[in-house]
This record gives sequence, structure tokens and C-alpha cells, in this order.
Amino acid sequence: MKFNILYRLKLRSSKALENLNFLQIVTIFLILLGLWAVFDLSTNILAEFLWFEELNYLPVLITKLQTETSLWIITFVITSVFFLANLRVASIFKYQKNNNRKTEVDEEMMLIPPVTMPSSKLRIEPSFNLGGLLCLVLGLILLIGLILTHYIQVFTDYWHPDFTVAKV
Repeated sequence: MKFNILYRLKLRSSKALENLNFLQIVTIFLILLGLWAVFDLSTNILAEFLWFEELNYLPVLITKLQTETSLWIITFVITSVFFLANLRVASIFKYQKNNNRKTEVDEEMMLIPPVTMPSSKLRIEPSFNLGGLLCLVLGLILLIGLILTHYIQVFTDYWHPDFTVAKV
């Protein structure tokens, strides 16, 4: 009986996963990642709050949090303005898909020999659309940020060694 229930549950979950498309799976993953980040941030802030309260340095913590928050907001606003300005410039100068090509031959085109005239059948399509390029760039930025964070942590561990633990 127990195995039958587990088998039916497994069968239902596999059918439910088959019905999800890639975008829904990515959305679920991003929601779980966001919840994990919020939980991690809130537990760190709570632990710091309790620690600074125990040491009677609560005003120092509040000043620290205000400074960090203001720096994050300023950085976010500057980066967002720069990003949106670049996106606006890119949308202005994007590749125009012109379906109404001229079939008439201009007088200037007649000066070019017919062998070197460009073929109207060949169309050059951009290899990346703007959304794909944006995802690629944001992914690379995230990767570089994670690598930098790792090496900064390694550097600070070497810079400030923990002498309370004996090296064995």
C-alpha cells in the first residue's frame, strides 16, 4: 500500500513536470533563489542586530546599515540610468527590417558593374536579438561578480588569519 502511494505520487509529480515549459521552470527557480536570498539577508541582519545589541553598540550598527543602504541605492540608480540610456540608444540605432525594398535601379547603381551589385535575395539577419544579448551580458556580469566575491573572501581570509584555531 505504501509503495503504491509513493508510486502514484512520483507519477503525478513527473506528469506535472512534463507540463511545465522552460520559462515556468526558470521562473520557479528564480523565485526560490530570491526567497533564499531574502532569508539569508534577514538572518544575517538579525544576527548582527543581536550581536551589536549584546555589546551595546546598536547605534553603530544602525549607522553602518544606513551607510550601506545609501551606497547600494546610489549605485543602483547610477547603474540603472546608464543601462536605460544605453538601451534607449540601442533601440534607436537598431537594425531596421525593411520589407519594402526598392526594385527600381537608381542611376547611381548603374555606375557599379552588374557583377558586383549586391543580391536582393541575400538578407543579413542579426545573430543575437537584443533580449538574448542582454541575458548573455547579465549572466557574464553575475559570473564575474561571483568570482570577484570568492577571491575577495579568500584574500580577506589570508589578510586576517584566525589565530584562535590551531593549525594541525
